[in-house]
Amino acid sequence: ETLQFVSKAREAGWNTVVSHRSGDTEDPFIADLAYAMGADFVKFGALARGERTSKFNRLLEIDDRNRADMADVLDSIKQYKKEKKDGTLIRGKELEDLIL
Repeated sequence: ETLQFVSKAREAGWNTVVSHRSGDTEDPFIADLAYAMGADFVKFGALARGERTSKFNRLLEIDDRNRADMADVLDSIKQYKKEKKDGTLIRGKELEDLIL
């Protein structure tokens, strides 16, 4: 239901906010949900308590991991373009020989 609502909100041009609830635990799942949904904003409260900092820390971990993954993707694209330009790009039969 949540994902359907977010989809409809985006179709209507609305921003999305993922918010914690009072009395929440240190479980950081809501940070994963917010990131996966591409939430425009999060509301976890002030960084004054453990259950709040755990969520912010999880967002930082996710962002760090995704930045590293993005760097790998960009490196692969650069390598592809270089090999294509140099004429050393492996494809077709040459690729099948390498796999087998």
